[in-house]
Amino acid sequence: MEVRELRYFLAVAREENITRAAESLHIAQPSLSKQLMELEKKLGKKLLIRGKRKITLTEEGVLLRKRAEEILELVEKTQQEISSDTEDVIGDIYMGGGTPPSVLGAAAKLRERYPDVKFHFYSGDATDVSERLNHGTLDFAVMLQPIDNVKYDFFSLKEISQWGILAKKDDPFSSGKVITKEDIRTMPLIMHQRIGLQNEIAHWAEMDVEDLNIAATYNVVHGSPISFVQQGLGYFLTTREMLAPELDPEVCFLPLEPQLPTRQALVWKKHAVFSKAAEIFKSIIIDQEEKVMKTRRLGKTELQVSEIGFGGEWLERHPEEESIELIHYASSKGINILDCWMPDPKSRNIIGEGIKENRSQWFIQGHIGSTWKDEQYYRTREMEYVRPAFEDLLKRLQTDYIDLGMIHYVDSEEEWDDLQQSEYMDYVMELKRTGVIRHIGMSSHNPKVAKKAAESGYVEMILFSINPAFDMLPASENIDTMFAEEFDSSLKGIDADRARLYKACEENDVGITVMKGFAGGRLFDEKRSPFGVSLTPVQCIHYALTRPAVCSIMCGYDTKEQVNDAVAYETATEEEKDYASVIANAPFHSYKGECTYCGHCKPCAADLDIAMINKFYDLATMQPEVPATIRSHYELLEHKASECIGCQECETRCPFGVPIAERMEKTAKLFGC
Repeated sequence: MEVRELRYFLAVAREENITRAAESLHIAQPSLSKQLMELEKKLGKKLLIRGKRKITLTEEGVLLRKRAEEILELVEKTQQEISSDTEDVIGDIYMGGGTPPSVLGAAAKLRERYPDVKFHFYSGDATDVSERLNHGTLDFAVMLQPIDNVKYDFFSLKEISQWGILAKKDDPFSSGKVITKEDIRTMPLIMHQRIGLQNEIAHWAEMDVEDLNIAATYNVVHGSPISFVQQGLGYFLTTREMLAPELDPEVCFLPLEPQLPTRQALVWKKHAVFSKAAEIFKSIIIDQEEKVMKTRRLGKTELQVSEIGFGGEWLERHPEEESIELIHYASSKGINILDCWMPDPKSRNIIGEGIKENRSQWFIQGHIGSTWKDEQYYRTREMEYVRPAFEDLLKRLQTDYIDLGMIHYVDSEEEWDDLQQSEYMDYVMELKRTGVIRHIGMSSHNPKVAKKAAESGYVEMILFSINPAFDMLPASENIDTMFAEEFDSSLKGIDADRARLYKACEENDVGITVMKGFAGGRLFDEKRSPFGVSLTPVQCIHYALTRPAVCSIMCGYDTKEQVNDAVAYETATEEEKDYASVIANAPFHSYKGECTYCGHCKPCAADLDIAMINKFYDLATMQPEVPATIRSHYELLEHKASECIGCQECETRCPFGVPIAERMEKTAKLFGC
């Protein structure tokens, strides 16, 4: 087929008359008729039904019309991009899906700078928009997350939406003001055809998608969603932002409880080649988001660190390119502090590659005493291992200095006292004196040890474990209220040793960065949470950042979506940040006996990846049956739980007193190996 033939065909499809089509094309009618017959002959299909009054399309003709429109759009777009002056920013940007304020604002900003740029917005359902994105007729699309990150790259937009349902005001469910998991399991739902969304709702409701009571689905809503509800078809699942500012007086919006937030993302095809205008537009979007990230002064170090940090662990379990891209993505969101405690060479290499282009913009917490021995993590103060391991850190991170040299993992008061007059501490001081480390820090889970460090005079910052499960206290901007003699009895108050630690850090200007802020993800699941309710990443982050002396929280990331979930804190409302109302009536709990996958159980005499085995066990026991995906991941482990020799050496190193040997037995029984 030739482009000319497609233009002729579309003209006939549009005019529904060969004579009028020929006139619009400025060619003779017989010539046009001949071209159409030759096109049908080429394709071996009849495309047109020639009636007395008008021409209609066959089924094959309808398909060709759709494809021809896409092809000609792409041809025109390509011609514009190639023929444009490379020195000028002109041309067209094609956008599909929604038009949130952040996108329209970026478009207006681009047009203000380059008035010759034109925007073309295309409305359609997610399937249609995705197809056009794949074919190249759209540069970008705005879609609700989750996004298929195998096919697309994306950038999360700042707008946060909360899912809920539309119901009649006199409906029995409306009396509760919110919709619970129990409610939604029986409600006839009207929801989008998108499978990913249906799966997300089903996961939230802790049920299979097949068990959802779906009364109707839609691609694009023509008219108002309210009409679906008014006619009694079911309950319309939507976000508040998708509705008109004022609802019908007979209809109300009921949010899901616990909340199910979602974000929109600017999406583009992987490896897409953009015009200069499209590239600038993307940069404007990203720049808007970057400016959102707030920084805090890290105590006496005077470093301005991002409130959201990067916990650089377990990166080696992902393809190297993915992990490097993840570090770049975090940097693009304004994250500028990264913790590297893992000695695994692959992890260190990945971080080195991820930061090398903008090393000066990163503040690195590099740990001294975290070593690699016999292909496993090994914590030691023996200089024959400490010195080479730190030199290896510098080499693999492709840097000649570490911003924050961390005295690695001191949980024993006796060990702290012993370190004060040791060859290890002499080495730390030597590194500081020579400028190889710019500041001295320490990591600990023990508040008594951390307090001694804060009062030492030479430790300038502390990496400490903080989350609502470890010390529960309502958020307050007034530090005095955090150390009141009496608290609400329902909260049980803050642990006294932790309170003294925070106070010491405030008094000595020692900044705190936070580890284990999410308790290994356990706080996100009401079944596993010690409070019996789930918290959001934003609530956990807010809890940590409202502790005295806290400057940044080190979050672990496997995906860009998880980065987005953490960075969402910076644009969250006070209501979204509020954790106190969630846990105010909960009893005090600690995480003693619970694995947070920290990795301090290494090294294992049987070479078990204990943290990962525990993680798979916890994930598996959350379901009535072991999910096939979890089972397959477990089976890929080189060494299984059944290989545990029961030596319990790992238990002596566990900060939380987890009965690891017992859990290995349970895991082996659960998975059968």
